[in-house]
Amino acid sequence: IYRWRNSDWRLLHEELDKRFACHEINPGRDTNWRSCAHVVAFNNTFFKRAAMLMHSSVESQLKEHAISDVNPIIKEVFENVAQNVSSKHSERSGRIAVNILTVKNAGEYEEHILQRLPEMIRSLMSKGYRQKDIAFLVRTRAEGRKIVELLLALSAESEDALSELRVVSDESLLISNAPPVKLIVGILRYLQNPSYPINELILAYEYGLMNSLHDSDTTPSQVLARYFQSRSLEHSIEPELHDFIEEIASKPLFEMCECIIHKFRMHQNAAHVAYIEAFQDLVVEYCQTHSADLYSFLRWWSEKESSAAVKLPENLDAITVMTIHKSKGLEFPVVILPFATWSFSSQGIYPPSLKWYVPPTAPFNRLPVLPVNYDAKLASSIFAPQFYKELISEYIDCLNMTYVAFTRAEQELIVYSYVNEKVSNNSIGSLIKNVLCAPPMPDDDADTIDFATYMRTVEASDEHVPETIFEIGADYKPVFEDSQQAVMLDINYNVVIPSEQRLKQRLTAHNKSGNRDYSI
Repeated sequence: IYRWRNSDWRLLHEELDKRFACHEINPGRDTNWRSCAHVVAFNNTFFKRAAMLMHSSVESQLKEHAISDVNPIIKEVFENVAQNVSSKHSERSGRIAVNILTVKNAGEYEEHILQRLPEMIRSLMSKGYRQKDIAFLVRTRAEGRKIVELLLALSAESEDALSELRVVSDESLLISNAPPVKLIVGILRYLQNPSYPINELILAYEYGLMNSLHDSDTTPSQVLARYFQSRSLEHSIEPELHDFIEEIASKPLFEMCECIIHKFRMHQNAAHVAYIEAFQDLVVEYCQTHSADLYSFLRWWSEKESSAAVKLPENLDAITVMTIHKSKGLEFPVVILPFATWSFSSQGIYPPSLKWYVPPTAPFNRLPVLPVNYDAKLASSIFAPQFYKELISEYIDCLNMTYVAFTRAEQELIVYSYVNEKVSNNSIGSLIKNVLCAPPMPDDDADTIDFATYMRTVEASDEHVPETIFEIGADYKPVFEDSQQAVMLDINYNVVIPSEQRLKQRLTAHNKSGNRDYSI
């Protein structure tokens, strides 16, 4: 459904009927086997009404600019969005909670949301939800990192149930993000080309960060500052580190990595064990199928590092943090959207993108196509029809993404967003509030619910931040079907045996006496 992945929703909306005109295509009404009754009913009405409001908005803009050859189409695309509640969930109500804050700016909103998330997690766990039942869905990786950092901080600082928090995210599982692996690769790169200044800088930086793990007062910027100060001295790399690198320079690749791990006692930090072992497994795998020279390995690793991840037990009890795009096709008992703050359109959010449009009038039509900046100014130009077609596609993209996010929930959907005087009507927060506050519409059918009577609406103020809460199912008690016990483990689910205690096969054909020896 994502245009940025070269998908085109028009194929299903328009082309299917055209290509198969001789056949009657009537998919009928789908049944939702994932979500409880309230979640299905909420989404059925929300997306139908949201499409109507966006359709009306575009329609009024087209009339204002006297454009008659563009069909808003949004309402038509979502006219069959409603689903039936499955028999499995007909007796399970579920819960919806939508919180719209009124704040001055995005920074204030973010600060307020991060402050209230710990209590929300405590509340969910007190209901009986396990960590693996909870998923945070975010728009960007940067938002995901903020949630991950918060959860890790809670785990380290809390003394109650939150001290056992575990988190799984796309980035947290990447082997290349682990500090020990960064240091290992930094040393290997320096060994491969010590005269390259960047390799020296990276080595000094990662070495300094590893040493500062037990010193919370040392910041990355201070580590860099120390390195640049030391460059004026005789040794920009600490003598002890330099001597160690000289010592391992002639060793085979795998043994070189083992020496680094043992030297810096990396296996003693439980949080890093899984990453270290996974990296060593990759080194062994590489040596079995490739030439084990340092240059070739580093070139291979530069291609592999963005995807190589730690493999965790399927039943690991950990909170999931992932992007909405990655969540498509998945489901979770509880879905939390802490930053539902995206915009329908890129107008005024990102720098104008370049579009290639066919000029419709003279003298511009003497050229087959023209590059133009895609921004609001095009609405008053000869390219207005093309502008509105792209705008409509952006609106549908936004609704599609929101639909993916809202429909991942099995039992509870919790949404946070904000509005203020500066937030445009093109923000998802404004759309959510307008939909939930809208009176019945002429196009409503018998299944459309009236949010004014369906959901409890509360006007609240927490720490001088006005908030509108829309909720249904506040007293809902979760249902658990999975009898398999969740694995309450750290990410360090393996144990590293110290290097000197491991069985090792000789990597050369001769022993110290000069005789051939392939023994262990």
